[in-house]
This record gives sequence, structure tokens and C-alpha cells, in this order.
Amino acid sequence: MSRLTPLHAHHMLLGATMTPYASHMLPLTFQKQTIIQQIKQTRTHAAIFDVSHMTQITFRDKKVPKCITAPKVEDGNAKLTVLTNDNGGIIDDAIVSVCGKMLI
Repeated sequence: MSRLTPLHAHHMLLGATMTPYASHMLPLTFQKQTIIQQIKQTRTHAAIFDVSHMTQITFRDKKVPKCITAPKVEDGNAKLTVLTNDNGGIIDDAIVSVCGKMLI
């Protein structure tokens, strides 16, 4: 059984076609717009991506695994970075943030 994200009801109100992904139900498309219209909306205005299904990991004392390219981040800020394999290839993207001197 797929879990629902906190934005599920809002997605449904907007006419979303939902699909299972990463054990959650996530929006695939929105019936009120074509895919092209959705792309244009995102590129010219803004879009929201529901990330509540993603994992959050907390590292204490700035002990970050080597697979995470940890950029210098000031307290209360965040930066986009990558997770790498042993050869330096990119596995996935990640956001590193610092909250109260704790690297997240």
C-alpha cells in the first residue's frame, strides 16, 4: 500500500493523476493542463515539487560521509550538491543545509 504525502489532498484538488513511486502516491500529471503547459508554467513562473517522500539524514559534528560532496554552508542556509560513487560519478543530487550548527 502506498503512503500519502502531506500535499496529497492538494494534488487531488488540482486534478492530479497519481502514481506510486518510492512507496508513496505522487502526482504524475495534472488534468487541467497538458504536459507542455505544465513545462511552460514551470519555466516561466514556478512549480512545487513534493519532496516529503524523500529521506532526510542528519549528520552531527560535521562528520559527513565521503560520498557527499559537502559544500561550505552557513547556518540557516542550504546548497545543492551530489552523492557520488567510489569513482566520483554522480549517483543523485542532494541538498545540504545547516541548522543550528548541525549539518543536515
